[in-house]
Amino acid sequence: MTTIQPYPYQLEDLERLDRDFGGRALVSWSMGLGKTILALLYAQRHPELRPAVIVCPSGLRWQWEREAKVNFGLRAVVLETTRPPRRKFPSKIDLLIVSYDILGQRQSPHCGPGWLDFLLEMNPQLVVLDECQNVCNRTTLRSKCVAQLCATAPAVLGLSGTPLTNRPSELWFPIHVIKPGLLPSFFAYAHEFCDAKRTRWGWNFSGASNLDQLHKKLTRGAMIRRRKEDVLKDLPPKQRSIVPLDLSSRKEYDHALHDFIGWLNEISPSKARRASRAETIVQLAYLKQLAAKLKLPAVFSWVDDFIAETDEKLILFGIHRKIIARIHERYGNESVVVDGSVTGRKRQQAVDQFLLTKKTRLFIGNIKAAGTGWSARGVSVTCVVELPWDPGSLVQACDRTHGIKRGQEGVPSQDYIFLGRNTIDERHWKLLIKKQKILAAALDGGAGENFDLIEELTKSLLMETMT
Repeated sequence: MTTIQPYPYQLEDLERLDRDFGGRALVSWSMGLGKTILALLYAQRHPELRPAVIVCPSGLRWQWEREAKVNFGLRAVVLETTRPPRRKFPSKIDLLIVSYDILGQRQSPHCGPGWLDFLLEMNPQLVVLDECQNVCNRTTLRSKCVAQLCATAPAVLGLSGTPLTNRPSELWFPIHVIKPGLLPSFFAYAHEFCDAKRTRWGWNFSGASNLDQLHKKLTRGAMIRRRKEDVLKDLPPKQRSIVPLDLSSRKEYDHALHDFIGWLNEISPSKARRASRAETIVQLAYLKQLAAKLKLPAVFSWVDDFIAETDEKLILFGIHRKIIARIHERYGNESVVVDGSVTGRKRQQAVDQFLLTKKTRLFIGNIKAAGTGWSARGVSVTCVVELPWDPGSLVQACDRTHGIKRGQEGVPSQDYIFLGRNTIDERHWKLLIKKQKILAAALDGGAGENFDLIEELTKSLLMETMT
């Protein structure tokens, strides 16, 4: 039973997946419209399609698991190791979530079968290919493994906001995997839609031709296309999504969690001596910054996908100057920064550059310095990389995009909260929500027992380090 209420367009396309496409379709919705939700709705509607296998980029595995378990009550398992276990999983599992990376790894004979063989033995009935543009190259081992996995599955859903990233030739293989009979021959497809030319070095398939005919063929036989502007009337004014992220080094985080002074002594003996006087409260601050640092690679991957899939602008909020500087360093001239050192006219210049300059896609702000006093006209997406200590600062920062109008139509705003998986982030977030409810009760009426967020977070940290 789902805990979320699907939007009208999601229910409409859920019906179309069976009625028009027989459970095999490319869902090409713009980012933020809920492709994951649609796939899970389909899996929930068809309990006979078990087990279901979700193939996705590595950084998205935990988001799939969270959505499946929390919002749909589905029993999901994330496959993490490079080699499968010797025994099969219990038959009661609904979803198996695997990354493209480990699915496509070649196993040597002495290592035994890989994940592909393991999954094929389980006879998957539904395969979901998230960000299916990852198999646009038909010659790679990854693509061949995906094709084998999908070959005998009754239902296959490909999800991508940008299934065509560069040229029409890249679209053939994902469509061929999803709907083998629609475009059976790459050579025929390339001649019709890729302006194929024979050169002295061989065939060149980098062109494009007859795109109107290609669009009609796809929409009739394989593709459901939705853009955000097409469904504005169905969307709420504000949406919030939790994005669980893997850390780049779980070992370093666990070392800092369970042997804080030892970890800090490796970085700075003088800081370790000072910290030993008030170890727990200092550890709390260091763990927050360490979690932020270690999840940055996953944040970069998410932002890279956003930039590639949309032409929208993006606001990112952080706390620590080093974290903000790392993000700015990564995106250079595509971004502007407003932290405590950027004040007065320079602050306004940064805001104006972000709002008025097309090539400036990212606004990177300190949540205190940049979380109030300006409106992000025409911008609808906010990402929170580091959580503040008080819920009011979070609400104010995310409200830079709330209720913004573009022309006569309201642009729904979306907030993404990036939490390091199994880190201090997750406890911090739960306590922020609890604190927000208490504050709302004080303002709007209701009961609630007050508490100190830092004190509660420190207590939970002490309990974890003792286990």
